[in-house]
Amino acid sequence: MRGSITNRTDRFDHSGSMEAAGRIRSGGVRLSLMSREALAVVVGLAVVGILVVALTDGEPGVPGAQAIESAHDDLLESLVVASDQQTLISCGRDDTVRFWDLRSGPSSWGREIERLPHGSHPFALAPSPDRRFLAVGGLNDLVVWERGEGGWTLVYTKQGGDYRGLAFAADSRTLAIGTPEGAVRIVDAPSMREIATLQGFQDRIHSVAFSADGETLGAVNFTGEFKLWNWKTGRELTSLAAKIGPVHCFAFTADGRSVAVSPWGFGSGGPTLWDLQTGTLRRRFLGQPDGVNRLVLSPDGRFLATATMNQTVKVWNVETGAVEAVLDKQLGWVKTLAFTGDGARIAYGGRDGSIHFWNFAEARSSVPAPEGLDDGGLKSVQIAWSSASGPGKPHRVSSRSRSGSPVSKFFSEDFAARSERIGD
Repeated sequence: MRGSITNRTDRFDHSGSMEAAGRIRSGGVRLSLMSREALAVVVGLAVVGILVVALTDGEPGVPGAQAIESAHDDLLESLVVASDQQTLISCGRDDTVRFWDLRSGPSSWGREIERLPHGSHPFALAPSPDRRFLAVGGLNDLVVWERGEGGWTLVYTKQGGDYRGLAFAADSRTLAIGTPEGAVRIVDAPSMREIATLQGFQDRIHSVAFSADGETLGAVNFTGEFKLWNWKTGRELTSLAAKIGPVHCFAFTADGRSVAVSPWGFGSGGPTLWDLQTGTLRRRFLGQPDGVNRLVLSPDGRFLATATMNQTVKVWNVETGAVEAVLDKQLGWVKTLAFTGDGARIAYGGRDGSIHFWNFAEARSSVPAPEGLDDGGLKSVQIAWSSASGPGKPHRVSSRSRSGSPVSKFFSEDFAARSERIGD
């Protein structure tokens, strides 16, 4: 791969300017003790702290919700939680990468602790598992940062090209880069020495990811082409990819055994879960007719969350395939989401640049938790109609099996109407 390797020792302050005295060190910028600049910073931080407290108290009508209003000045592109589970990293159209503190507990989340500049609109974030490197892909460049005792150092830049798919393997040195030409380049960080190139796409790459064991690499492009490789041998898993078909987004499970995918296209159905070894379908998640923008799995692998094209966030139980919780309180366009380390909360955002936190565990506790159908069959069916939902939109159908266990599914309106005629 062509590109420039930099060995500079420059650090960037929070404004993005190179200053010898302004180094990122846990969000702190060195200033003279009694300078006017120092006083201004203290006053500014106090004001920001007051605003953060005010803005993260919660969102009306949404159980367990908080927000960092205008976390970015424009569209929020990506959210990812660092491997220490204590830091949320975000990037947006305002050409910045920002770090948010998750250590102090949900009641005070929202403190910005670091900020890195980016030369063009950043799309993709890839922190290495050991937190030493951070790769950022943007509209016209690709950069790699390295963290040291003095802060973040820019160690690699490549100008030109549109980079939206980046992922580090578990070894924290192997970096996969989806290219505008429709290839996936595997390089060693920080030297950026090319290890392998995987080709065959007809369009630029949208996203890439490694399985937990580092053996399998997946990639999808903007037209839904989905490929899986054993990247070390170069062998493409063509039979499984053919079974799955066109894909919009995907995620590997934490045990490395399966891959969850969302089909390509509006109205193409819900996500599915496939076994990587046997190539068989393990789970079909029903009740998602409107397509998915983003799909993620919780750290413990218990839950699957999607940001949907009908502007909702939905959570499924991976074991049963049942819907656990739905958030549809005028969310607008949700482009990105991530589970926080405790697995009970989801960070999400999109058009307005704000970062929202939803405690879906609280939402689950407020209603009976859905379960899968048991062998006893249905005893009764009750349909809860939503006045806000139009024809063909999902509606909750609460039912109870003969054994007394509650179950819940989502059906279209016409199916639900027919279901009213079901007897004991």
